[in-house]
Amino acid sequence: MTDKSENLKKWIVDNMTSDNLNELDVHKERVSRIMTFTRDGKTVVKIDRKNLNLKSEVLIQLIGRAYANAAGISTSDDMSNEEISSHIRGTEGAHRKALTELRKTGLIEQTGRGRHRVVYGKIGYALELVDKGTSSE
Repeated sequence: MTDKSENLKKWIVDNMTSDNLNELDVHKERVSRIMTFTRDGKTVVKIDRKNLNLKSEVLIQLIGRAYANAAGISTSDDMSNEEISSHIRGTEGAHRKALTELRKTGLIEQTGRGRHRVVYGKIGYALELVDKGTSSE
């Protein structure tokens, strides 16, 4: 490689890459206004959930799990479908539909059969959707 391409490569790595903790750090203040955690890592929603659509509720749970994992109060950054369902309203079918739609938009990813996590690089966009959370499902 030429010096010019090496310099470009170094600049890109230094200035345009991010890791999961950086993404969490960028959004921590905003997230702290939406949620808090129990000592065992469960997300406690601080905003009025009645006005949230189902996709926003799912996103809050998965974002919360990412932060709980980073804090060491959860052992993983993903959740099973059953675990998500136990923390949000609606039917199992509605939960599956919300998860499918969120996967299609790239906001969440499947980590295994019936397990999901938020895509760290999309937390900012996910929070925008939560802010708008009263839109139709």
